[in-house]
Amino acid sequence: MALTIACGENLDDFLDLVRAFFAWTITKVWETSGQPALDSALVSFVQPNGGYRIGATFRILMAA
Repeated sequence: MALTIACGENLDDFLDLVRAFFAWTITKVWETSGQPALDSALVSFVQPNGGYRIGATFRILMAA
């Protein structure tokens, strides 16, 4: 049997995004490449209200 589980999180602003998921990674990108690199990496997650949408899909295969 195979299952597909989709989940997502809506975050109100950039600080929520940092706190929730990427504090270390975002800090390292910002320190090494600067704000323009960080902005371009996150552009696909920005929502019309200025928040961010992060999601993932998990596929599970169960055998008996």
